[in-house]
Amino acid sequence: MRRFSFPHIPAPQETFFAPEDQVKHISSVLRMKTGDIFEATDGTGFIYSLCILSIDQDTIQLQVLSQNQGKEKALLSIAFLAELKNDAMDDAIAILAEHGIPHIIPFFAERSIPKLDPKQKIKKQERRQKIANESLKKVGGIYSCTVRDSLSFKELAPLLLSLEQKIIFWEREEAPSHNLNKINYQKEHSFIIGPEGGFTQKEITQFLSWDCEAYSLGTRILRAPQACSAAASIIRYLSENQSP
Repeated sequence: MRRFSFPHIPAPQETFFAPEDQVKHISSVLRMKTGDIFEATDGTGFIYSLCILSIDQDTIQLQVLSQNQGKEKALLSIAFLAELKNDAMDDAIAILAEHGIPHIIPFFAERSIPKLDPKQKIKKQERRQKIANESLKKVGGIYSCTVRDSLSFKELAPLLLSLEQKIIFWEREEAPSHNLNKINYQKEHSFIIGPEGGFTQKEITQFLSWDCEAYSLGTRILRAPQACSAAASIIRYLSENQSP
């Protein structure tokens, strides 16, 4: 059964009410009943066993039976993702969330097809956060994924300059991805994925001036969502297997 994700779960033996947006899914879709037991996480790495005490039309009361630390390793990654066309952007965010990337920061590159629209900024961020949350449910992720508001390219500068370890994946770079093992994944690190059509040479020059290190994901040019999957898989593997 799918593991639920609730924003706040109290200590064992305490009771609380399921979030309103989960009530219909628990009672009507999954048809769970009083006495049923299921798992949930609060996004901090703990797995809780919960028992349904009561169900009515609008509320579900739950009791916490146990709290255990999950085995999944928390990543210290920040993904900077260039804006993509709607479906591709949704797929990329879902993929990054499924791989356990905790922070996703979209930004507008020169070749990004969508353009910055301040009126849609909040609505777009909320929808993307829901996509990340749903993706975490599907894979039973126990650490939350936060999707930030989209930034302009200019707004990237102070953020990237404040970070020590910065990786940019670029299709024209020749440095192989196996050199990525020199990054210390036990500390905060970030990686950058470009838009359809890739980054311009001007943007690459700018990233390198911000001390970003460029790497290749191979000789084939990947669609952006697949590049996200390849990059996140490499970083997840190295993070889990690198000696402290």
